[in-house]
Amino acid sequence: MSNQALLRIGREISQIQQGADLSLAVACQEADIRNVKALIVGPPGTPYEFGFFEAMTTNGGRCRFNPNIYASGKVCVTWEGSSGEQWSSAQGLESILISIQSLMSANPYENEPGFENSKSPTDLKAMDNYIAKVIPLF
Repeated sequence: MSNQALLRIGREISQIQQGADLSLAVACQEADIRNVKALIVGPPGTPYEFGFFEAMTTNGGRCRFNPNIYASGKVCVTWEGSSGEQWSSAQGLESILISIQSLMSANPYENEPGFENSKSPTDLKAMDNYIAKVIPLF
């Protein structure tokens, strides 16, 4: 990793630590600034409320608690979910963490494309079942 990239990581960590947003926290190992840990607080009024989440929320690849946050650790924060959309270096660490936090909605089931208009009894039951799976994780 280039010295410029390491300086940017350090600067972004410092900015988040000095910021007013108490729902995000970051830290890194002094020996290796690339080893960053992030803590995201679950937003109020959602199944994630009062939850504290480390950026690596996969529980060894066994836990997928949101349609856009995969058990492997991958996160889909693209607008349309297409493979053509790519991360840009203009997005900083805080922007990525806020994007992840925004996925923690009151109904995580609706984050999956095509489910936003699901209103049938079967869909509503599936939504309730999905939320019931999320809540015990905390």
